[in-house]
Amino acid sequence: ALEFLDHEWIPHLQEKLAKVTEKIEQTKLDNKSSKCASTHVDAKSKKDINSSHLLKKTLSSRRRSHSNFMDIDMNDIERFCRYGRMKKTILIVMANTMDRGDLKRLEEIFLTVDVGSTGTINLIELREALRNISTTTVDESRVEDIFKGIDHDQSGQICYAEFLAALAESQGLLTMNRLAEAFDRIDTEGKGYISHDDLKAILGKDYDKSIVDQMIKEADFKNNGQIDYEELLHLMFEDPQTGFVAVGSISIEQ
Repeated sequence: ALEFLDHEWIPHLQEKLAKVTEKIEQTKLDNKSSKCASTHVDAKSKKDINSSHLLKKTLSSRRRSHSNFMDIDMNDIERFCRYGRMKKTILIVMANTMDRGDLKRLEEIFLTVDVGSTGTINLIELREALRNISTTTVDESRVEDIFKGIDHDQSGQICYAEFLAALAESQGLLTMNRLAEAFDRIDTEGKGYISHDDLKAILGKDYDKSIVDQMIKEADFKNNGQIDYEELLHLMFEDPQTGFVAVGSISIEQ
């Protein structure tokens, strides 16, 4: 009968026939599979239950993190932003030496603010987070100042260590032991003081002589071009109102 049809229709009919044949074969396979379908139902149900459980757990964690973030005082964050580069650097180094178990609460808060799950916080995400903890309208310029104050390396993103450094002090994580560990991390040769070369090594590709000179000047109360541990205590714990350095129950007069 095909000889009565235009030759252009032949490929079309062959294609249609192939599709029908394929559909018939698939139906046969489906019928064979239906006999063991019941064995997969229980497994699928268990998987759905587990997925539901994990989803509830994740949502619960996010709600808890959001609640924790609401306890953050914006004034504490702004106080950190006013610190000099040396003090911020010490806090960042300290954040990198802390055990993850001690940072669980802040880690949850960071993941909540990092809506895009990129591992960093951008300006838009920080703006939204600050609006959540503020009882008044947050001015855009204020948000930008806070962002720049936390973004220590001026990369345009707030990394995890920078975020921890900004909140560590207000969360009671700044302790003598952690400060000593941070000091030793910078003073790699065990000299008993932090030198220009030590800070140069810490800054790496971001090193700038004028910046390091300013950092040393910030904590060099003895004016000898280096920072010993006593000077570091003054920098980190000094109360500008009283002129005392309060460390737990110990007060060291300036």
